[in-house]
Amino acid sequence: MSVLVAVVVIVLTIVAVFIESPAPGDEDFLSPAATGDIGSSVLMEELSAAGIQVDRYTDAGEALSAAASGNATLFMPAPDFLNSEQRFQLLNTAGGDLSIVAVDPSQAFLNELWLRQDGAARIAAKTLPSNCELPGVSGSAQFGRQSYVAVDPQQIDWRFCFDGHLAWLREGSVTVTVVGAADPFTNEWIDEADNRAVATALLSGQPRVIWLDVHALAPPAPPSPPDQQLPDQNDQKSFEMPRVPIQYPEAGDTNPLYDALPGWLWAGLVGLLIMMILAALWRGRRLGPPVVEPLPVSVPAAETVYGRASLYQRAGAYPQAIRSLRAGAVHRIRPVIGVSSQAEDTDVITAVARRTGWTPDQVGQVLFHSQPRDERELRKISHALDQLVSAVENSRPQGRDE
Repeated sequence: MSVLVAVVVIVLTIVAVFIESPAPGDEDFLSPAATGDIGSSVLMEELSAAGIQVDRYTDAGEALSAAASGNATLFMPAPDFLNSEQRFQLLNTAGGDLSIVAVDPSQAFLNELWLRQDGAARIAAKTLPSNCELPGVSGSAQFGRQSYVAVDPQQIDWRFCFDGHLAWLREGSVTVTVVGAADPFTNEWIDEADNRAVATALLSGQPRVIWLDVHALAPPAPPSPPDQQLPDQNDQKSFEMPRVPIQYPEAGDTNPLYDALPGWLWAGLVGLLIMMILAALWRGRRLGPPVVEPLPVSVPAAETVYGRASLYQRAGAYPQAIRSLRAGAVHRIRPVIGVSSQAEDTDVITAVARRTGWTPDQVGQVLFHSQPRDERELRKISHALDQLVSAVENSRPQGRDE
């Protein structure tokens, strides 16, 4: 029973973690204006105290335009809410010294960086040592949730920290950093391990932080009129990362139904299945219908009765022994006296007295009431019970002619 309770607690904990995990679509998620557990107001105050200018943008287009001039850190807590045009603008129009920090992006976003997720994400972030060459980043932090590997190390030289849970790349004047968990930036966990120092170091490499506080996908921009003069592409400063085609997973690698449903639902279903299996094993249930099997040996009824009587005698269970004898006697005489198994004891006593000529008091004492205190009394009542049964079976009802 204790094992079953422990399993239930574990399953409910896993489901609760999935349900309670902060979602990037929440308006408070890593927002510098949010003071709740999933907000980042503490980190914003830490940056301000360090002399870093923090500019909060709720429009992705405006934030990217501000980042194009460089000399800033573009912090993207929810990078998946950039549409394809905005991602192209981010990777191809950056100029000057620019640091880009993206938190747990999806594989679709990583494809454009020639980076991919290394296995499934952990349920909860793990504290890991940095082991990092990224300037200013040292100590341990809770980035251990999603890890990364390079798609083609020969093409783009990604470097990794925190056992692969932080990936960073320096191309010209642009530094791109991808982190596998949001925990070090949140108000709830910023004081765990070295989260505060590491999160501050990641965002303080430039004198200004452009904080992209966007939690919904913006619609694509309308097409430009045909007669509108497009800007000369030669005038734009280009991000030095080579442009690569988006690598979509091959057909069949993922299940659309699995991707469409939330992770906590699958966790709950798996947990329910485990509970059902363990409950079946605990209760000793067969996994199929009952199977009739022959007994390995046949025991004569007399031996069974003798063995049971010996157990009663050894235990001194005289009331239990007489109760068994009376149950057998009543079972034998009910059909003879014409009384159903649902009849009251008084009905049985009356019918037996009428048939045998015994007084109701005698019948009641022998058949129901008297209790033996030792073996001698047990034998006496048992003998009287045999006489009563014999009288019922061998007598005619009172008043009937011979």
